[in-house]
Amino acid sequence: MIRMNRQGMVNLYVISKILLAFCFYLQFTECVSAASYKVRKLLHESGLEKDPSRKTELYIDIANEIKGSNPDSALYYFSQAECLSTNLQGENEKELIRVKILLGRASIEIARGNIDKAWSLDSVALAASRKLKSRELEAATLMSLGTAYYNRSRFDEAQKCNREALSIIRTTKDRKTEGKILTNMGTIEFMFGNAKKADSLFHIPLRIAVISKDDDLLAASYLNIGLLNVYAGKYAAAEDNIRKSATVYQKIDGKDGLVLCYQNLANIWVAQGDIEKAIEYNMLNHNLSMELGDKIGLSKAFQNLGECYSQLGDYEKAMEYFIKGLKIKTDLGDTKEIAITNSSIGHLIYMQGNLKRALEYYRKSLQDYIKIGYVMGIAASYGDIGNILSEQNKGDSALYYFSKSEKIYVRNQHPYYLAKL
Repeated sequence: MIRMNRQGMVNLYVISKILLAFCFYLQFTECVSAASYKVRKLLHESGLEKDPSRKTELYIDIANEIKGSNPDSALYYFSQAECLSTNLQGENEKELIRVKILLGRASIEIARGNIDKAWSLDSVALAASRKLKSRELEAATLMSLGTAYYNRSRFDEAQKCNREALSIIRTTKDRKTEGKILTNMGTIEFMFGNAKKADSLFHIPLRIAVISKDDDLLAASYLNIGLLNVYAGKYAAAEDNIRKSATVYQKIDGKDGLVLCYQNLANIWVAQGDIEKAIEYNMLNHNLSMELGDKIGLSKAFQNLGECYSQLGDYEKAMEYFIKGLKIKTDLGDTKEIAITNSSIGHLIYMQGNLKRALEYYRKSLQDYIKIGYVMGIAASYGDIGNILSEQNKGDSALYYFSKSEKIYVRNQHPYYLAKL
Protein backbone atom coordinates (compact mmCIF):
# COMPACT_ATOMS: atom_id res chain seq x y z
CA MET A 1 0.00 0.00 0.00
CA ILE A 2 1.39 3.40 -0.97
CA ARG A 3 1.31 6.35 1.33
CA MET A 4 2.99 9.42 -0.16
CA ASN A 5 4.61 12.48 1.28
CA ARG A 6 3.68 15.82 -0.26
CA GLN A 7 6.44 15.64 -2.91
CA GLY A 8 5.34 12.13 -3.88
CA MET A 9 1.82 13.36 -4.27
CA VAL A 10 2.99 16.24 -6.46
CA ASN A 11 4.86 13.83 -8.75
CA LEU A 12 1.91 11.45 -9.15
CA TYR A 13 -0.42 14.42 -9.52
CA VAL A 14 1.56 15.73 -12.51
CA ILE A 15 1.49 12.35 -14.27
CA SER A 16 -2.19 11.84 -13.45
CA LYS A 17 -3.17 15.23 -14.83
CA ILE A 18 -1.38 14.47 -18.09
CA LEU A 19 -3.28 11.20 -18.42
CA LEU A 20 -6.62 12.76 -17.49
CA ALA A 21 -6.07 15.56 -20.00
CA PHE A 22 -5.49 13.19 -22.93
CA CYS A 23 -6.74 14.90 -26.06
CA PHE A 24 -7.64 12.09 -28.43
CA TYR A 25 -8.87 12.97 -31.89
CA LEU A 26 -12.38 11.79 -32.63
CA GLN A 27 -12.61 11.43 -36.37
CA PHE A 28 -15.30 12.84 -38.59
CA THR A 29 -14.08 14.02 -42.01
CA GLU A 30 -10.92 15.24 -43.66
CA CYS A 31 -9.73 18.82 -43.17
CA VAL A 32 -7.74 20.68 -45.82
CA SER A 33 -7.44 24.43 -46.29
CA ALA A 34 -8.57 26.37 -49.29
CA ALA A 35 -4.90 26.94 -50.08
CA SER A 36 -4.32 23.23 -50.76
CA TYR A 37 -4.04 21.82 -54.24
CA LYS A 38 -7.08 19.61 -53.72
CA VAL A 39 -9.33 22.50 -52.73
CA ARG A 40 -8.01 24.76 -55.49
CA LYS A 41 -8.85 21.98 -57.94
CA LEU A 42 -12.37 21.63 -56.50
CA LEU A 43 -12.91 25.39 -56.66
CA HIS A 44 -11.75 25.46 -60.27
CA GLU A 45 -14.09 22.58 -61.17
CA SER A 46 -17.03 24.20 -59.43
CA GLY A 47 -16.46 27.41 -61.39
CA LEU A 48 -16.63 25.55 -64.68
CA GLU A 49 -19.41 23.10 -63.79
CA LYS A 50 -22.84 23.78 -65.30
CA ASP A 51 -24.72 20.74 -64.02
CA PRO A 52 -26.54 21.73 -60.75
CA SER A 53 -26.26 18.22 -59.31
CA ARG A 54 -22.50 17.96 -59.81
CA LYS A 55 -21.93 21.56 -58.71
CA THR A 56 -23.85 20.93 -55.48
CA GLU A 57 -21.64 17.94 -54.71
CA LEU A 58 -18.51 19.99 -55.41
CA TYR A 59 -19.63 22.69 -52.96
CA ILE A 60 -20.18 20.04 -50.28
CA ASP A 61 -16.73 18.56 -50.98
CA ILE A 62 -15.13 22.00 -50.65
CA ALA A 63 -16.96 22.66 -47.37
CA ASN A 64 -15.91 19.31 -45.91
CA GLU A 65 -12.30 19.88 -46.93
CA ILE A 66 -11.98 23.31 -45.29
CA LYS A 67 -14.22 23.05 -42.23
CA GLY A 68 -11.41 22.08 -39.88
CA SER A 69 -9.32 25.12 -40.78
CA ASN A 70 -11.95 27.63 -41.92
CA PRO A 71 -15.38 26.73 -40.53
CA ASP A 72 -17.05 30.01 -41.49
CA SER A 73 -16.12 29.55 -45.15
CA ALA A 74 -17.28 25.93 -44.93
CA LEU A 75 -20.70 27.08 -43.72
CA TYR A 76 -20.86 29.44 -46.72
CA TYR A 77 -20.27 26.56 -49.15
CA PHE A 78 -22.80 24.36 -47.35
CA SER A 79 -25.32 27.21 -47.81
CA GLN A 80 -24.42 27.49 -51.49
CA ALA A 81 -24.97 23.75 -51.88
CA GLU A 82 -28.31 24.01 -50.11
CA CYS A 83 -29.48 26.79 -52.43
CA LEU A 84 -28.42 24.89 -55.55
CA SER A 85 -30.09 21.69 -54.38
CA THR A 86 -33.53 23.32 -54.61
CA ASN A 87 -33.15 23.18 -58.43
CA LEU A 88 -32.62 19.42 -58.48
CA GLN A 89 -35.38 17.25 -59.89
CA GLY A 90 -35.15 13.96 -57.97
CA GLU A 91 -36.53 13.96 -54.42
CA ASN A 92 -34.14 11.23 -53.32
CA GLU A 93 -31.17 13.19 -54.61
CA LYS A 94 -32.36 16.32 -52.81
CA GLU A 95 -32.69 14.36 -49.58
CA LEU A 96 -29.22 12.81 -49.91
CA ILE A 97 -27.76 16.29 -50.38
CA ARG A 98 -29.69 17.56 -47.35
CA VAL A 99 -28.32 14.80 -45.12
CA LYS A 100 -24.74 15.50 -46.21
CA ILE A 101 -25.19 19.20 -45.45
CA LEU A 102 -26.73 18.44 -42.05
CA LEU A 103 -23.77 16.21 -41.18
CA GLY A 104 -21.27 18.82 -42.26
CA ARG A 105 -22.93 21.52 -40.20
CA ALA A 106 -23.21 19.19 -37.21
CA SER A 107 -19.47 18.53 -37.22
CA ILE A 108 -18.77 22.29 -37.18
CA GLU A 109 -21.19 22.76 -34.26
CA ILE A 110 -19.45 19.95 -32.34
CA ALA A 111 -16.06 21.61 -32.84
CA ARG A 112 -17.50 24.89 -31.61
CA GLY A 113 -18.99 23.23 -28.54
CA ASN A 114 -22.61 23.68 -29.60
CA ILE A 115 -23.53 20.09 -28.79
CA ASP A 116 -27.30 20.55 -28.48
CA LYS A 117 -27.42 22.10 -31.94
CA ALA A 118 -25.29 19.26 -33.32
CA TRP A 119 -27.63 16.67 -31.77
CA SER A 120 -30.60 18.36 -33.40
CA LEU A 121 -28.94 18.30 -36.84
CA ASP A 122 -27.76 14.70 -36.42
CA SER A 123 -31.18 13.49 -35.29
CA VAL A 124 -32.78 14.82 -38.48
CA ALA A 125 -29.94 13.36 -40.57
CA LEU A 126 -30.27 9.94 -38.94
CA ALA A 127 -34.00 9.68 -39.60
CA ALA A 128 -33.51 10.80 -43.20
CA SER A 129 -30.57 8.45 -43.89
CA ARG A 130 -32.61 5.49 -42.60
CA LYS A 131 -35.56 6.47 -44.75
CA LEU A 132 -33.23 6.66 -47.74
CA LYS A 133 -31.65 3.31 -46.74
CA SER A 134 -28.20 4.84 -47.16
CA ARG A 135 -25.87 2.66 -45.05
CA GLU A 136 -22.89 4.98 -45.47
CA LEU A 137 -24.78 8.09 -44.37
CA GLU A 138 -26.45 6.24 -41.48
CA ALA A 139 -23.03 5.12 -40.20
CA ALA A 140 -21.61 8.63 -40.62
CA THR A 141 -24.52 10.11 -38.67
CA LEU A 142 -24.15 7.60 -35.85
CA MET A 143 -20.44 8.39 -35.70
CA SER A 144 -21.24 12.09 -35.46
CA LEU A 145 -23.76 11.43 -32.68
CA GLY A 146 -21.11 9.38 -30.87
CA THR A 147 -18.71 12.32 -31.07
CA ALA A 148 -21.36 14.64 -29.61
CA TYR A 149 -22.02 12.22 -26.74
CA TYR A 150 -18.27 11.93 -26.12
CA ASN A 151 -17.97 15.69 -25.79
CA ARG A 152 -20.66 15.59 -23.11
CA SER A 153 -18.77 12.77 -21.29
CA ARG A 154 -21.59 10.32 -22.03
CA PHE A 155 -19.19 7.54 -22.95
CA ASP A 156 -21.59 4.58 -22.83
CA GLU A 157 -23.97 6.25 -25.26
CA ALA A 158 -21.07 7.32 -27.48
CA GLN A 159 -19.75 3.77 -27.63
CA LYS A 160 -23.20 2.42 -28.41
CA CYS A 161 -23.38 4.77 -31.42
CA ASN A 162 -19.89 3.72 -32.51
CA ARG A 163 -20.68 0.00 -32.31
CA GLU A 164 -23.85 0.47 -34.34
CA ALA A 165 -21.97 2.55 -36.91
CA LEU A 166 -19.24 -0.09 -37.14
CA SER A 167 -21.76 -2.87 -37.67
CA ILE A 168 -23.39 -0.90 -40.48
CA ILE A 169 -20.22 0.23 -42.24
CA ARG A 170 -18.84 -3.31 -42.31
CA THR A 171 -21.68 -4.20 -44.68
CA THR A 172 -20.10 -1.77 -47.16
CA LYS A 173 -16.58 -1.44 -48.59
CA ASP A 174 -15.87 1.86 -46.82
CA ARG A 175 -12.65 0.99 -44.98
CA LYS A 176 -11.75 4.64 -44.30
CA THR A 177 -14.91 5.26 -42.30
CA GLU A 178 -14.38 1.94 -40.53
CA GLY A 179 -10.95 3.15 -39.46
CA LYS A 180 -12.40 6.41 -38.13
CA ILE A 181 -15.03 4.58 -36.11
CA LEU A 182 -12.40 2.23 -34.63
CA THR A 183 -10.35 5.30 -33.66
CA ASN A 184 -13.32 6.70 -31.76
CA MET A 185 -13.94 3.35 -30.08
CA GLY A 186 -10.30 3.15 -28.98
CA THR A 187 -10.55 6.60 -27.46
CA ILE A 188 -13.50 5.59 -25.31
CA GLU A 189 -11.93 2.27 -24.33
CA PHE A 190 -9.10 4.30 -22.83
CA MET A 191 -11.63 6.40 -20.93
CA PHE A 192 -12.95 3.12 -19.49
CA GLY A 193 -9.41 2.12 -18.48
CA ASN A 194 -8.86 -0.46 -21.22
CA ALA A 195 -5.49 0.77 -22.47
CA LYS A 196 -4.52 -2.51 -24.17
CA LYS A 197 -7.77 -2.67 -26.10
CA ALA A 198 -7.41 0.98 -27.06
CA ASP A 199 -3.91 0.30 -28.37
CA SER A 200 -5.10 -2.57 -30.56
CA LEU A 201 -7.99 -0.49 -31.89
CA PHE A 202 -5.68 2.44 -32.75
CA HIS A 203 -3.30 0.27 -34.78
CA ILE A 204 -6.04 -1.00 -37.12
CA PRO A 205 -6.86 2.52 -38.44
CA LEU A 206 -3.13 3.16 -38.85
CA ARG A 207 -2.88 0.18 -41.21
CA ILE A 208 -6.01 1.29 -43.07
CA ALA A 209 -4.63 4.83 -43.39
CA VAL A 210 -1.32 3.63 -44.83
CA ILE A 211 -3.02 1.34 -47.36
CA SER A 212 -5.69 3.88 -48.38
CA LYS A 213 -3.31 6.88 -48.21
CA ASP A 214 -5.80 8.74 -46.00
CA ASP A 215 -3.80 11.61 -44.49
CA ASP A 216 -6.42 12.64 -41.94
CA LEU A 217 -6.80 9.12 -40.56
CA LEU A 218 -3.02 8.67 -40.60
CA ALA A 219 -2.48 11.84 -38.56
CA ALA A 220 -5.17 10.88 -36.03
CA SER A 221 -3.70 7.38 -35.64
CA TYR A 222 -0.20 8.71 -34.99
CA LEU A 223 -1.62 11.15 -32.44
CA ASN A 224 -3.56 8.53 -30.48
CA ILE A 225 -0.73 5.99 -30.52
CA GLY A 226 1.55 8.74 -29.24
CA LEU A 227 -0.82 9.36 -26.34
CA LEU A 228 -0.73 5.72 -25.36
CA ASN A 229 3.07 6.03 -25.36
CA VAL A 230 2.62 8.84 -22.83
CA TYR A 231 0.53 6.50 -20.70
CA ALA A 232 3.34 3.93 -20.81
CA GLY A 233 5.90 6.59 -19.84
CA LYS A 234 7.63 6.32 -23.24
CA TYR A 235 7.99 10.03 -23.83
CA ALA A 236 10.47 9.85 -26.72
CA ALA A 237 8.17 7.52 -28.67
CA ALA A 238 5.19 9.70 -27.73
CA GLU A 239 6.86 12.84 -29.02
CA ASP A 240 7.93 11.06 -32.22
CA ASN A 241 4.39 9.88 -32.99
CA ILE A 242 2.74 13.20 -32.14
CA ARG A 243 5.26 15.10 -34.27
CA LYS A 244 4.51 12.71 -37.15
CA SER A 245 0.86 13.57 -36.65
CA ALA A 246 1.60 17.31 -36.59
CA THR A 247 3.65 17.02 -39.80
CA VAL A 248 0.71 15.44 -41.62
CA TYR A 249 -1.75 18.00 -40.26
CA GLN A 250 0.56 20.82 -41.36
CA LYS A 251 0.76 19.26 -44.80
CA ILE A 252 -3.04 19.24 -45.18
CA ASP A 253 -3.55 22.36 -43.02
CA GLY A 254 -5.72 20.41 -40.59
CA LYS A 255 -5.72 23.09 -37.93
CA ASP A 256 -8.23 21.32 -35.67
CA GLY A 257 -5.82 18.36 -35.50
CA LEU A 258 -2.86 20.66 -34.88
CA VAL A 259 -4.66 22.05 -31.82
CA LEU A 260 -4.61 18.56 -30.30
CA CYS A 261 -0.96 18.00 -31.24
CA TYR A 262 0.02 21.25 -29.50
CA GLN A 263 -2.00 20.29 -26.41
CA ASN A 264 -0.39 16.90 -26.09
CA LEU A 265 3.17 17.98 -26.88
CA ALA A 266 2.74 20.51 -24.07
CA ASN A 267 1.67 17.68 -21.76
CA ILE A 268 4.84 15.75 -22.62
CA TRP A 269 7.00 18.77 -21.72
CA VAL A 270 5.17 19.08 -18.39
CA ALA A 271 5.86 15.40 -17.65
CA GLN A 272 9.54 15.97 -18.30
CA GLY A 273 9.70 19.17 -16.25
CA ASP A 274 10.20 21.65 -19.12
CA ILE A 275 7.43 24.06 -18.11
CA GLU A 276 8.58 26.97 -20.25
CA LYS A 277 8.40 24.84 -23.38
CA ALA A 278 4.99 23.54 -22.27
CA ILE A 279 3.74 27.12 -21.96
CA GLU A 280 5.01 27.86 -25.47
CA TYR A 281 2.98 24.98 -26.95
CA ASN A 282 -0.07 25.75 -24.83
CA MET A 283 -0.02 29.30 -26.23
CA LEU A 284 0.10 27.84 -29.77
CA ASN A 285 -2.97 25.82 -28.79
CA HIS A 286 -4.63 28.93 -27.34
CA ASN A 287 -3.99 31.11 -30.39
CA LEU A 288 -5.09 28.49 -32.92
CA SER A 289 -8.23 27.67 -30.91
CA MET A 290 -9.11 31.38 -30.86
CA GLU A 291 -8.61 31.55 -34.63
CA LEU A 292 -10.90 28.56 -35.21
CA GLY A 293 -13.54 29.53 -32.66
CA ASP A 294 -12.80 26.19 -30.98
CA LYS A 295 -14.27 26.46 -27.47
CA ILE A 296 -13.15 22.97 -26.48
CA GLY A 297 -9.56 23.65 -27.54
CA LEU A 298 -9.57 27.01 -25.79
CA SER A 299 -10.85 25.51 -22.53
CA LYS A 300 -8.04 22.94 -22.63
CA ALA A 301 -5.49 25.69 -23.33
CA PHE A 302 -6.62 27.55 -20.21
CA GLN A 303 -6.57 24.31 -18.20
CA ASN A 304 -3.05 23.41 -19.30
CA LEU A 305 -1.70 26.93 -18.81
CA GLY A 306 -3.10 26.79 -15.29
CA GLU A 307 -1.23 23.54 -14.68
CA CYS A 308 1.99 25.09 -15.96
CA TYR A 309 1.80 28.16 -13.76
CA SER A 310 0.85 25.94 -10.82
CA GLN A 311 4.09 24.03 -11.38
CA LEU A 312 6.00 27.34 -11.44
CA GLY A 313 4.43 28.32 -8.12
CA ASP A 314 2.46 31.24 -9.57
CA TYR A 315 -0.78 30.20 -7.91
CA GLU A 316 -2.64 33.43 -8.61
CA LYS A 317 -2.05 33.18 -12.37
CA ALA A 318 -2.80 29.46 -12.31
CA MET A 319 -6.15 30.04 -10.60
CA GLU A 320 -7.00 32.75 -13.12
CA TYR A 321 -6.51 30.28 -15.99
CA PHE A 322 -8.41 27.49 -14.22
CA ILE A 323 -11.42 29.76 -13.65
CA LYS A 324 -11.41 30.87 -17.32
CA GLY A 325 -11.30 27.25 -18.45
CA LEU A 326 -13.97 26.16 -15.97
CA LYS A 327 -16.40 28.82 -17.25
CA ILE A 328 -16.12 27.53 -20.82
CA LYS A 329 -16.36 23.88 -19.73
CA THR A 330 -19.47 24.62 -17.67
CA ASP A 331 -21.07 26.35 -20.66
CA LEU A 332 -20.20 23.30 -22.79
CA GLY A 333 -21.58 20.87 -20.20
CA ASP A 334 -18.45 18.69 -20.36
CA THR A 335 -18.55 16.77 -17.07
CA LYS A 336 -15.15 15.11 -17.50
CA GLU A 337 -13.38 18.40 -18.16
CA ILE A 338 -15.21 20.12 -15.30
CA ALA A 339 -13.99 17.34 -12.98
CA ILE A 340 -10.40 17.79 -14.19
CA THR A 341 -10.49 21.52 -13.44
CA ASN A 342 -12.08 21.03 -10.01
CA SER A 343 -9.32 18.56 -9.20
CA SER A 344 -6.70 21.08 -10.37
CA ILE A 345 -8.21 23.84 -8.25
CA GLY A 346 -8.24 21.42 -5.30
CA HIS A 347 -4.55 20.71 -5.82
CA LEU A 348 -3.77 24.41 -6.03
CA ILE A 349 -5.56 25.00 -2.73
CA TYR A 350 -3.80 21.95 -1.24
CA MET A 351 -0.39 23.35 -2.17
CA GLN A 352 -1.31 26.50 -0.24
CA GLY A 353 -2.08 24.42 2.85
CA ASN A 354 -5.88 24.57 2.99
CA LEU A 355 -6.56 20.84 3.31
CA LYS A 356 -10.25 21.08 4.18
CA ARG A 357 -11.15 23.19 1.15
CA ALA A 358 -8.94 21.11 -1.14
CA LEU A 359 -10.77 17.99 0.02
CA GLU A 360 -14.09 19.56 -0.98
CA TYR A 361 -12.86 20.05 -4.55
CA TYR A 362 -11.40 16.54 -4.73
CA ARG A 363 -14.71 15.04 -3.60
CA LYS A 364 -16.63 17.15 -6.12
CA SER A 365 -14.29 15.91 -8.85
CA LEU A 366 -14.70 12.29 -7.72
CA GLN A 367 -18.49 12.54 -7.86
CA ASP A 368 -18.35 13.70 -11.48
CA TYR A 369 -15.87 10.98 -12.50
CA ILE A 370 -18.07 8.31 -10.93
CA LYS A 371 -21.13 9.76 -12.69
CA ILE A 372 -19.53 9.36 -16.13
CA GLY A 373 -17.57 6.17 -15.34
CA TYR A 374 -14.12 7.63 -16.12
CA VAL A 375 -11.97 5.12 -14.24
CA MET A 376 -8.62 6.91 -14.55
CA GLY A 377 -10.20 10.01 -13.05
CA ILE A 378 -11.75 7.96 -10.25
CA ALA A 379 -8.34 6.43 -9.42
CA ALA A 380 -6.64 9.83 -9.36
CA SER A 381 -9.36 11.30 -7.11
CA TYR A 382 -9.14 8.38 -4.68
CA GLY A 383 -5.39 8.99 -4.41
CA ASP A 384 -5.86 12.74 -3.92
CA ILE A 385 -8.44 12.20 -1.17
CA GLY A 386 -6.26 9.56 0.48
CA ASN A 387 -3.32 11.93 0.71
CA ILE A 388 -5.42 14.68 2.25
CA LEU A 389 -6.84 12.28 4.84
CA SER A 390 -3.32 11.01 5.56
CA GLU A 391 -2.11 14.56 6.29
CA GLN A 392 -5.14 15.01 8.54
CA ASN A 393 -3.96 11.93 10.47
CA LYS A 394 -7.04 9.93 9.47
CA GLY A 395 -5.04 6.80 8.76
CA ASP A 396 -7.80 4.22 8.35
CA SER A 397 -9.80 6.41 5.98
CA ALA A 398 -6.67 7.29 4.01
CA LEU A 399 -5.76 3.60 3.58
CA TYR A 400 -9.28 2.88 2.36
CA TYR A 401 -8.93 5.42 -0.46
CA PHE A 402 -5.33 4.40 -1.26
CA SER A 403 -6.49 0.80 -1.60
CA LYS A 404 -9.29 1.74 -4.01
CA SER A 405 -6.91 3.87 -6.08
CA GLU A 406 -4.24 1.17 -6.14
CA LYS A 407 -6.65 -1.51 -7.37
CA ILE A 408 -7.65 0.59 -10.38
CA TYR A 409 -4.07 1.57 -11.24
CA VAL A 410 -2.75 -1.98 -10.94
CA ARG A 411 -5.67 -3.38 -12.95
CA ASN A 412 -4.85 -0.91 -15.71
CA GLN A 413 -1.07 -1.37 -15.38
CA HIS A 414 -0.26 2.27 -14.66
CA PRO A 415 3.56 2.30 -15.17
CA TYR A 416 4.39 5.13 -12.77
CA TYR A 417 2.35 3.61 -10.00
CA LEU A 418 3.64 0.08 -10.52
CA ALA A 419 7.21 1.34 -10.35
CA LYS A 420 6.54 2.55 -6.82
CA LEU A 421 5.09 -0.74 -5.56
